[in-house]
Amino acid sequence: MVAGSPELPRPRRPAALRPPPPRAAASPTLLSLTKLLRSLCSDGRLSNALRLFHFMAAHSPFSPDVVVYGILVDGFAKRGRVVDCLALLARALSTGVRPDVVLFSSLLDGYVSIGRLEPAFDLRRAMSSIGVKPNAVTFGVLLKGLCRLGRVAEAHGFLPAMIKSGLRPGAHAYGTLIDGLFASGQLRGAVDLHRRMTRDDACAVDAVVLSVLVKGLARAGRPHDALRLLVKSAAAARSIVAFNVLIDGLCKAGMLTEAVAAWQLLVGDGLTPDVVTFTALVNGLSELGRLREAAMAFFLMVKVGLPVDLVCYGSLVNGYCKRKDVDSALRIFRLMRGGGVLPDICIFNVILLGLIEQGLLGRARELFSELAAATDGPAADVVSYNTMIGGCATAGLLSEALELAEEMTGKGLRPTAITFTHLIRGCCREGRIGEAMELFKRMAEARTAPNVYTYSCLMDGHVKARDMDKALELHEDMLSSKVDPNMISYSVLIDGLFKEGRAAEAVMAFECAMHRGLVPDVVAYGILMRGLCRAGRVCEARMMHDRMVQDGIQPDAMLSSSVAGFLNTMG
Repeated sequence: MVAGSPELPRPRRPAALRPPPPRAAASPTLLSLTKLLRSLCSDGRLSNALRLFHFMAAHSPFSPDVVVYGILVDGFAKRGRVVDCLALLARALSTGVRPDVVLFSSLLDGYVSIGRLEPAFDLRRAMSSIGVKPNAVTFGVLLKGLCRLGRVAEAHGFLPAMIKSGLRPGAHAYGTLIDGLFASGQLRGAVDLHRRMTRDDACAVDAVVLSVLVKGLARAGRPHDALRLLVKSAAAARSIVAFNVLIDGLCKAGMLTEAVAAWQLLVGDGLTPDVVTFTALVNGLSELGRLREAAMAFFLMVKVGLPVDLVCYGSLVNGYCKRKDVDSALRIFRLMRGGGVLPDICIFNVILLGLIEQGLLGRARELFSELAAATDGPAADVVSYNTMIGGCATAGLLSEALELAEEMTGKGLRPTAITFTHLIRGCCREGRIGEAMELFKRMAEARTAPNVYTYSCLMDGHVKARDMDKALELHEDMLSSKVDPNMISYSVLIDGLFKEGRAAEAVMAFECAMHRGLVPDVVAYGILMRGLCRAGRVCEARMMHDRMVQDGIQPDAMLSSSVAGFLNTMG
């Protein structure tokens, strides 16, 4: 502005455009600070809650009352910090604040959460000494503590004590006790308590109690009873939790028709199936080999927008691989990765095994290479390497199998008995018995105990190399090492002994297997009967044939043809 010039009047803003005058800060009140304290405790921010408590204690208008003490005690109790709770209780008493039943019940719950029942009962007695009467919550906390520690008989005695105190046990108390009875294996006691509860009209069965009953019956192997109970119960008491537990139990028990009936009842009640419901159904159907229905449930789950988890994907992948349908398993695998769910190593291993069992070693190699190259996913583990080593050994690619074993140890993975057995089997198949025995020696040096399959492979290798005495020596070594032989190991010996013309010893080995409680299969009977026929002991072969049929084992076409041919030749 130029000096001396007249000052022009400034235009006034319209009232609507003027900023509002600054508002005075709201003064805190005991109610607002109490709400803030409750929020801090709920969020687990106990240090901030304690600072706020001390601020309130230092300013007389906000002196903590019994509600404030109760909130803080509950916050610490929920995290097992009982010592802090006791300090707060002592401070309340010293400042003239009389603790109420809510505060005491929270403190009792803190003791129960850390498994200290005796101090909890001492505190319960202290309540009475200062005239604080326990309520249903107090008794419920103590019931929960007793049931958790398996002291169900003592917990059962609390029901009369509650009634004597003028309290009527509610659904929470009955549910806690019924759950404790199921957990301790007292199925009859749980069912009887439920009957008494309904017969005496002591308490209405609500959703919590019904869920406890359904879960207990399903886990005790009685899902059909759980379904009957659910059908008879009031619709208002039937919850999605109860249905989920029931459907899971029915599917695991192979009761698919009943699981579908439970599903229909759920939908009829107007409840919406959730992730747990669908996952239980997919898991159960996959386990039963009902993969068409499992896939329908899976894709319905995707269609309604529910998130599919690792377990659900894994169930379908495992089910398809068990049914030798690796292509469908790979489709689900790709869908899983496309949906942003990272497969774990178990799913990779299931698919690897599925590919190997179908003779698709090339595709298994590709997947294994992908697993080895990945930086943001699971790394190949011992199971992955064992699967690939076994596949290569079976395909006659022994050099590749040995290289994988070296790579495995180079990554710090310790070979197992399965690893060594795959390699030994591969060596024996190629007639490299010396290398097989060297691997067997390395097993001992690595303190890896051989199993019956390791011994069977070595025995079979020596039989094929016409070294029957070494095969028998390995059999004796197996017995002295406390490794129980199976029918495969005996079949190897029996076949070798027959080929060496030692028919009497072969028959003795078969009887020894029977004496050990082993059950011969069609392969073992076939080896025995062919050997007897070759040795000219046709009558014994016929007797063994009759014995096999009496044992409920039907000879296959090849066995019947070969034995008939021998019998015709011998007249």
